[in-house]
Amino acid sequence: VTGFLLVPLILVGLAATLMSDARRTEDRAVPWSWLVGLLALLPLAISVALFRSLAARYILFILPALYVLAAGGIVWLGRQSRLLGAAGAGLALVPALLGIQYYFGPYVKSEYREMAAFLAANRHPDEAIMLYAPRQHLLAKYYLPEVAEFATAPAVDLPPFWPINAPPVVPEEMDGVVQELLRGHPALWLVVTAEDEVDAGEFVPKYLTAVAYKETCWEWLDVDLCRFVSPHFQTPDTTTALDERFNDELILTGASIMAPPEN
Repeated sequence: VTGFLLVPLILVGLAATLMSDARRTEDRAVPWSWLVGLLALLPLAISVALFRSLAARYILFILPALYVLAAGGIVWLGRQSRLLGAAGAGLALVPALLGIQYYFGPYVKSEYREMAAFLAANRHPDEAIMLYAPRQHLLAKYYLPEVAEFATAPAVDLPPFWPINAPPVVPEEMDGVVQELLRGHPALWLVVTAEDEVDAGEFVPKYLTAVAYKETCWEWLDVDLCRFVSPHFQTPDTTTALDERFNDELILTGASIMAPPEN
């Protein structure tokens, strides 16, 4: 929000450069003011018009042009009055100082480290971990160095040292992966972050809820953690053989009743 303090300086700088170019008589293909102005304002206009929103990180690449215009505004104000120039320079310092104070102070991008510490303290060695989505694998390897292998949703081969852009989850392929993990491990920890990139329909957590016992979920900033208990490692209290047909398409051959898992 404090970045809007630069807007008056940017507008003054743009107006000053436009007036300066208008007074020049030499023939040039494109005035300097138009180059800087378009570089600074055109990406903003396109983003607002097409996407109706603008993430702060996407402004970074136009900051040099914005600061050039702000500097032009400070110079123009300084030529009118030293007091105005000093006020403009002070105005430009406010967002910079506040931004640095916030960045090196309370700013937190993610609480992945806290999630990983909780997972390491509560997970048993024979329990599986699934990264949902795989893009987080570098963070997982950094904060969970004791884990030898991570499952992923979708199932992909993780590169050792560089990021990965995974394809979307295919339900017909993912269900077999989940079932294999539940057959081989007493519990599955699902680490959830950036899942919209690979599974907009949330197939993975919905399928896990259907085929395993969802114990609970924990939430941190930008990451969630859910624990699912495998039914293959639980002893049923009652097992009944059935032969019930549903809608002439589905036949239920048996049913088991289990007590809620204790761990």
